[in-house]
Amino acid sequence: MHDSDIPHVQGTFPKDWPAIKAAVDADPSVDTWTSVADVVLRGRLNRLYFGPIHQLTREPGERGQGEGFAILTIQCAVIEFLAALRKGWSFKHGHKVQGQDNYYGNSKLLYTTFLSEEAPFADAFTTQARADEFYTDIRCGLVHEGQTKNTWRIWRGQASDPLVDFDRKAIHRDVMQRQIEAYLDRYCAELAATAELQDAFIRKFDYLFQNTALAS
Repeated sequence: MHDSDIPHVQGTFPKDWPAIKAAVDADPSVDTWTSVADVVLRGRLNRLYFGPIHQLTREPGERGQGEGFAILTIQCAVIEFLAALRKGWSFKHGHKVQGQDNYYGNSKLLYTTFLSEEAPFADAFTTQARADEFYTDIRCGLVHEGQTKNTWRIWRGQASDPLVDFDRKAIHRDVMQRQIEAYLDRYCAELAATAELQDAFIRKFDYLFQNTALAS
C-alpha cells in the first residue's frame, strides 16, 4: 500500500461515530484501525481527561494546593474506562454476572484484575492484595470520600520514582500519568492488529454513542 492510499479516518466522537464505523467496515486494515484509535480514543481522552490533567500540571502558582487529588481522581476514572474498554463492557449497577451481555457490576474485580495483569501497571501491583489496597484506599477513597484512606498520600513524583511506594504509602501521580499513556500506546498497537479487541472497542463506543444520543 502506498502512503497516498492509507485511509485516514476523520471526525470526532460522538458526532462522527457512524461514519467512522462505516470506514472500518469498508476497510478494517491496520492503518484504518490505527487512525480510529487516534481519532476516537486518543482524541476523546486528550479532550476530556489528559488536557485537563496537563492544564493542572502547567497552572502557574503554588503547588500542593489540591491539584494532586484532582489529577489522581481523573486518572482513577481513566483506568476503569480502559479496563472496561479492553473487555468491551459497560457498567450496570447491580449486574450480577460479570461480563454477561457485555455488562459488569463488580467494579473492584474489573479494576484490580486490570491493574495486576496489564503492563506497565502489573510491575507495581504484583499481588491481588496490592491492587485491592489501591482500589479501596485510593480509588474509592477519592471517589466516595474526597480523600485517600489509611494515611495514603499523593506525591508528584520523578521519573525515577516507583508508581506506588507501598512502604511509605505514597502514590506518584506524574508517574501514573506516564504509565497510563504507556499503556495506551501498547493498547492502540494491539487494537490495530487484534480482532477481539476491535470487537470490544466497537461494543464500548456503540454503548457510549447510544447514551450520548439519548441524552442530547
